[in-house]
Amino acid sequence: MSKPYFIFANNKSSDMGLIMQSGHSMGAPDRDADFVSVPGRNGDLIQDNGRFNNYTDEYDCALNPNIGTNVEAQAKKIKNWLQGSFSYQRLIDYNELDYYRMAVCTSKIDIQKTLARIGWAKIIFNCKPYRYRIDGDTVQTITAAGEITNPEVWPSLPYLKVYGSGDITLHINDQDVVLTGISDYIEIDSELQSCFKDLVLQNSHYRSDFWPQLDPGPVQISWTGTVSKIEITPRWCCL
Repeated sequence: MSKPYFIFANNKSSDMGLIMQSGHSMGAPDRDADFVSVPGRNGDLIQDNGRFNNYTDEYDCALNPNIGTNVEAQAKKIKNWLQGSFSYQRLIDYNELDYYRMAVCTSKIDIQKTLARIGWAKIIFNCKPYRYRIDGDTVQTITAAGEITNPEVWPSLPYLKVYGSGDITLHINDQDVVLTGISDYIEIDSELQSCFKDLVLQNSHYRSDFWPQLDPGPVQISWTGTVSKIEITPRWCCL
């Protein structure tokens, strides 16, 4: 069996001189909900806020400097890799290579100093709640009414690039997505809840009061209006 490792921001931990200890403390997202007590009534009412919270994941790692590199230089390289850019990056575990999470390294200790002095550090990531399938980033192109299948049990929030003109209504199962005055194409990002064309916002062309989602199982897609093709990045996901 291969030794455990993680991949973050396109770099493998073992290649960067970190040896991941067996297993790690993997967290899980909490449902964002409030429990409201009502005088005279047994049990709390649930106020569901319709989302999951971020959670933390921890990796215990030992330093294994590359041959010809001193400890301080290797520790500095690791710190720059993990914390050089404070933004969400892909995080992949060695035992689940078909999925990734979006995470940012939030270790409160000085990773560079700790690794250089004691050769060990706890690497802490703050993760978005969902795990995404790698194959969910593959673009699916449809040129006529058809069906795609969501293999997960959770709905996904896709990215759609609709090539067409004029007024268009997309039919995604029982969802009708209304677009007006389209010229050439429009991009719809359900996760960002925004429309654009290259770098120009196009929200004024989006007339629906919801953002499309792809429900588990078969998803029927068709349209009315002038459409030559739709490129779909489905973003299949699960908890």
